[in-house]
Amino acid sequence: MLLHGQSTTILISSRTSTYLYLCLIGHELKLRWIPTWGNGVHNFKVRAIDRAGNIGAWSNTITVKIDTSPPTGSITISGGAVYANSTSVTLTLSASDLSGVAQMRFSNDGSSWSSWYSYSTSASWTLVGGDGTKTVYVQFKDNAGLVSSSYSDTIILDTTAPTGSETINAGATYATSTTATLTLTYSDATSGVSQVRYSNDGVWDTEPWESPSGTKAWTLTLGDVVSNEALNNEDAKFLMTMPGIGFYLALLIVSEIGDVNRFPDSHHLVAYAGLAPSTHSSGGRTYHGRIMKTGSPYLRWILNQCVRANLRSDPDGRLATFYVRLAKKKGDAKAVVATSAKMLRIIYWMLREKQPYHG
Repeated sequence: MLLHGQSTTILISSRTSTYLYLCLIGHELKLRWIPTWGNGVHNFKVRAIDRAGNIGAWSNTITVKIDTSPPTGSITISGGAVYANSTSVTLTLSASDLSGVAQMRFSNDGSSWSSWYSYSTSASWTLVGGDGTKTVYVQFKDNAGLVSSSYSDTIILDTTAPTGSETINAGATYATSTTATLTLTYSDATSGVSQVRYSNDGVWDTEPWESPSGTKAWTLTLGDVVSNEALNNEDAKFLMTMPGIGFYLALLIVSEIGDVNRFPDSHHLVAYAGLAPSTHSSGGRTYHGRIMKTGSPYLRWILNQCVRANLRSDPDGRLATFYVRLAKKKGDAKAVVATSAKMLRIIYWMLREKQPYHG
């Protein structure tokens, strides 16, 4: 405050006290007032009194904010969650200060800081990669330019899925009942395994999550029993490499053929299935007629189903190509019979040589 003129007395009034301070230097009257107020908002007025006792009017109220303390605050990662499965998290911030909080900045290590951002109660942040405990630090700056100490929160980052295994009935090859006992092992190095769920078809839609345990009583569906048996049968596994042959058909073929080595060659197996054409000779020539339909009618029916399935699942395969070429000349029924016989010859050698199908 700077006053010009003759010797003057200056009165300064606050809410609690009136101060008098006079300092005449040359032709100027300089007023230097050092209040003892603490942090907060303070209001005061000023007026002058000359030597003749004339009192001037009070000035307008002057408001001063005194702020010598930095902001205080807090930070929470992902709403206080213990674990995060992604490096992308949301930070919840809270801070207060007499002069107002203006800015904030973040760090993953407490030493390398981001740029200053306008203060907000929420912010997106990226954690350092790699599973384990992560710490995020924050500092706040107020409108007076004071910077807070560092506040922090921690969260455990776990981006690796659990691993585990399951055995049915202690690894038995066959099941005689749909009631089974599952033996489970599982592990997760970072957050541990909290829940498990089970399915008979591998489609995870309505299956509920439940607490993990070492064993689980479970009811198999018929499909589980069949698939379990097929996958544990060496011959059935070879047959399932041929398009169109699934669990059921593979087991039916195996059950009808039995030991393939009881047939000296593929022609005998085809005859056993009743797929070999009848023959007769006349005048030195051999004629082929209808199939004899002797042997196993079940195997013949199974192969018919396999051919139909093969045509749908492998329309460009060699069996489908054979069928199409023959069907144009002789019609569907005869083409299916001939393709069934051809398929059975291939099956014979697959089982005999213990080899998968090569289309």
